[in-house]
Parts: sequence; C-alpha cells; structure tokens
Amino acid sequence: MPTLCGLALAGLVGCAEAPGEAPPATSLRDVTIPADFTFQTSRTQRLQLTPDSSAFEATAKDAPVIVRRPDGAVLYRGAVRKGATLDVEVSVPTAVNSVDVAIGKQRASVQLSAKAGQ
Repeated sequence: MPTLCGLALAGLVGCAEAPGEAPPATSLRDVTIPADFTFQTSRTQRLQLTPDSSAFEATAKDAPVIVRRPDGAVLYRGAVRKGATLDVEVSVPTAVNSVDVAIGKQRASVQLSAKAGQ
C-alpha cells in the first residue's frame, strides 16, 4: 500500500497513510481478486495471411514469411504459396499489442486482439 513520507522542517521523518487508501490486507482472505484475473503472461494469437501478387518475386511460387514482435524477436518463420492463405498461431506476451509481418516484399504492422485465439 503506498505511504506518503515527508521530511519535517525540524529534520524528523514522518509517515502517514495516503488519504483515501484502504488499510493493507493482513491475510489472503482480505484480498479481492477481480473476476477476469489470470496468471497468464502470454496469449496465443491466430493470424491468417493472404499476400497479394506484389509480395512475390516475378517467377517465385513461394514467398518467405516472418512474424516478429515489435522488439524484433522472431515468432514465426516459414513460407506461403502464391494464391494461398497461411494460418499461423503465435504466442505473444500479454503486453504486446501488435506484430510486424513480412511476406516477401510486403511489410505490415498487425494489431492484435486482447483475447487469445483471435
């Protein structure tokens, strides 16, 4: 629980509970846990990738696919055939809200759903 501490003019240290703060819980029975709380720190996201023809080299039948977190960590590396849709499931930290997708010559930042599997 946050506490406000201040140095008094006379050089004494004083501490007081922050106004409007509830007293600290003394046992786990006193703790209120939100209904949507979970211990999960990552979630699975499904991506359906359908590149258009500009992603492919002129004579290529396949294009390389790389899915990265914003910090550059690679989540998926593979390939997709021209005219096909690639279904990919990646595991991302709950704090990550987007991934960077490279398909051949195309690049995009994709916003993720807050819910797993979408």
